[in-house]
Amino acid sequence: MIARIIYSIGLLMCAFVSSVAANTFPMEDMKKYHGDVKSILEHSVMIYSRDDIARETKRVAQEITEVVSDKNPIIISTLIGGMMFSSAISEHLRFPLEMDYINVSRYDGETNPSNNVDFIVKPKKSLKNRVVVVVDDILDGGITMAEVSKFCKNSGATEVYTAVMTQKNRKRDSGGLKSADFIAFNAGNEFLVGFGLDYKGYLRNLPEIYSVQS
Repeated sequence: MIARIIYSIGLLMCAFVSSVAANTFPMEDMKKYHGDVKSILEHSVMIYSRDDIARETKRVAQEITEVVSDKNPIIISTLIGGMMFSSAISEHLRFPLEMDYINVSRYDGETNPSNNVDFIVKPKKSLKNRVVVVVDDILDGGITMAEVSKFCKNSGATEVYTAVMTQKNRKRDSGGLKSADFIAFNAGNEFLVGFGLDYKGYLRNLPEIYSVQS
């Protein structure tokens, strides 16, 4: 009886360890990173897998299709973070559309947000009398998306929709967009990396999304 209990506990422990290991960054890949970037990975836990991202990306694309498929929209990807999500969504948009990009930043340095939005690169295509879907990696304080939406409207867009891969559950900054129109994931107020989300320019290329544990 005791042996059976010990065996059962052993199985549970193995399952727990396997579960934790499956949700952490692979150790073999960890060796390729150094310094504070490696430290970020060492304290990260995967919260959205490749399958999760694929499933929710397809759902968001279907929702966008229902709203703008007959409106000849322009899909605007915000650089750099929104590239991967925008590309993933576009694979499922089977209707006439055009694509463009915008590069904006509200970061003073590498990780600290400022109150000013800097328009580094503006869309090449005319937005006059067009329906626009702005795609970004995350809605955090909401200032960036609010300013980009305002820019599109001031440029003549008749309708502006917003799509984000991750929307943080937090109070928005004053003047920030309260909520995106299309959302793949709702997350807590935590620091995230992967699938477009970066730390000092690194880790955008990770195919999963990780939460950095404090």
